[in-house]
Amino acid sequence: MKKERLQYLLDRYLDNDITNSEFEELDRWYHQLHIKGADLEAWAKEVGGREILLDGLYLDLLRQIEERQKVRRLKPVWKYLPRVAAAVLFFASGVYFASHKKPAAKSLAVIQHDVSPGHNRATLTLANGQKIILTKGLKGTLAQQGQTIITANNQDIAYHSNNKNEKISYNILTTARGEQSPYPLVLADGTKVWLDAASSITFPTAFNGVERRVRVTGEAYFEVKHNAAQPFRVQVKDQVIEDIGTTFNINAYDDEPVIQTTLVEGSVRTAGLVIKPGQSVRVSAGNAIVIKDDVEQVTAWRNGQFRFDDEPLESLMRRVARWYDVKIEYEQENYKTETYAGVTTRYANVSQLCSKLEKVGDLKFEIEGRTIRVTAK
Repeated sequence: MKKERLQYLLDRYLDNDITNSEFEELDRWYHQLHIKGADLEAWAKEVGGREILLDGLYLDLLRQIEERQKVRRLKPVWKYLPRVAAAVLFFASGVYFASHKKPAAKSLAVIQHDVSPGHNRATLTLANGQKIILTKGLKGTLAQQGQTIITANNQDIAYHSNNKNEKISYNILTTARGEQSPYPLVLADGTKVWLDAASSITFPTAFNGVERRVRVTGEAYFEVKHNAAQPFRVQVKDQVIEDIGTTFNINAYDDEPVIQTTLVEGSVRTAGLVIKPGQSVRVSAGNAIVIKDDVEQVTAWRNGQFRFDDEPLESLMRRVARWYDVKIEYEQENYKTETYAGVTTRYANVSQLCSKLEKVGDLKFEIEGRTIRVTAK
């Protein structure tokens, strides 16, 4: 199977848009693999090369096999997944499993009411107050504001404006807890923006001034259309991030201890500092530091994943709470500092995530309604 076709089928599967015939095609491909421990390289070549393994997870898998024997990790509970999902998640799991066929252990999680994962949905608020609910499947012209036309297709929501003298108005794209933008928002200059849960971006319908400025809350991923003559700037609370030809992620939730800007490509300037790809700027109480960071972990939400790398439980559960729209309670404060490592899908029910956490640690996760209580086993 050509890698372009495989990527198409995997995307369709993860978006829950795959047809019966497409699923059968993907399922046949998976069952022809005959994966064995010695065939890891051959498996990669079969899917079209290492580049097809999303986010460089091929190299990450090898690194984890060799180096992370002593670190707690999440193990997939394969009995809950369709067969083809094993192919999708083989590298995403962070655990080599193909040669081991032991049945999964019974989950320890106490479940009163399970919680479904978040979904692809956002709300676009126009300058006149009109609200448009954005979900997958929208097509055609959604609205017109002055000379700016807003269109939708299966790939994006786009703003089109060619009138440089147009009066500027502002729109807001928001996601609630348990939501993420279904596809990128394409601003009038061609810049693309994705929002994670409980986030927003306020932006003009056209960029006619000396700069292009937007405001963000929560978490957003940008692919900026660079224009040195009209700098692109993101206002985050009292901080400004300026693009210098850039792809970057901003995490600025109110419940996070720092505002973090992570550079994927290009260069950005913020807090008086210029950072390179693979670096983050963390700002807290007016103080800024630059650190080397794991871009795949920071941007995992864009690919439907939770990625943990020796991350304190309190930190990772803040992300869980926003995506599943749940409340987290701890029986003891010291539980918050327990660390975990691993990779798992964001598209499973919360009980599956909790079961995986229980299997690798000393804590129990009790689910009742929309509350998760963390207690000792």
